[in-house]
Amino acid sequence: MGKSNKMKPRAALLAGCTALLFVFALSLSGRGGGKSGKECGIPDAVSSISDGEKCCLTVVANSAQISDEKAFAREVIRMCMDNSFRSLRFSTDIGRLPEEIEIDVYLRKEDVGERTPVFRIRAEAKHGDSAGDTENQPEGYQIFIE
Repeated sequence: MGKSNKMKPRAALLAGCTALLFVFALSLSGRGGGKSGKECGIPDAVSSISDGEKCCLTVVANSAQISDEKAFAREVIRMCMDNSFRSLRFSTDIGRLPEEIEIDVYLRKEDVGERTPVFRIRAEAKHGDSAGDTENQPEGYQIFIE
C-alpha cells in the first residue's frame, strides 16, 4: 500500500514534465497557437525617415501576396495615423501628420534591401487641406500607387 502512494506523485510529476516538454517543443517549432509575425498578414513598418513635411517608410506586408493594393494602402495610412505599427512608433512631438508620406512596400522583412519593393505608396494631403486638419482620417490624403 505504501508503494502505490509513492507512485502516484511520481506519475503525476512525470506526466506534468512530459506535458511541459511537449508545449515547449511546440513553441520552438512555431506550430503552437497562431501564426508567426512573418505570415500574419498584418502590415508592419520597419524603417522611417522624416524630413520636414515628408515621411518615408518601409513597410512589410507579412504576407505571400497583396490582392488589393488600394485597400492595403488605406490600411497602412490608417496605421500611420493611429501610430499602430508593431515594430515602430512615431514621435509625437511635432503634433501633426506630414503633408506627404512615401511608403516602399515589401512582402517579407527578408526582402528589404535584397529585392525591389512590390510597389510604392505615395499619400499627399488633399489640396486645400492641411495634413494636420485631416483629424486622423485617411480620406484627407490622396493616395497614389506606383
